Amino acid sequence: MDTSAITNTLNIWLEKNGFDARVAGANSDWYWYWEDNHIEYSLVCVVNNLVTWNALLEELNCKYVIDPFFSCFLHELGHAQTYFDLDDDIIDDDEETKRLMQEDPASFAEDLDDLYFHLPMEIVATKWAVDFINTHPNEVRDLISAVSPLIQDFYKLNKIA
Repeated sequence: MDTSAITNTLNIWLEKNGFDARVAGANSDWYWYWEDNHIEYSLVCVVNNLVTWNALLEELNCKYVIDPFFSCFLHELGHAQTYFDLDDDIIDDDEETKRLMQEDPASFAEDLDDLYFHLPMEIVATKWAVDFINTHPNEVRDLISAVSPLIQDFYKLNKIA
């Protein structure tokens, strides 16, 4: 399942818009790697995650409704733009909470997705993404126009509904 056209187009958009981060390719989940400033993306949406995610975007006053692929991509880019401004204690606490959530999710009474999305590291990245969406609608539209057809082609080629 070749995703190189999607990856290359995302990287062209990042470069065109002056970002240092690069996209490494598709994976099973979204992630930004601070060590070498690259993003991995997912072409799969988990429905319960999506409901919580969309509610968060609304809570943060996102002016535009956009496909979750793009809001998630901009969220990961938000990590690249905000991570080094965060206190080391915040990063350490968030990483520890994430580890505990993975090891023993049942020990958390709250909705795990909501709790995760509101961790300081995560909310800062999402706020950055919402601000970018709200203040750069043309750039976001260009991104969506360039990448959406490639995602649709990927789905058709791989017989994904």
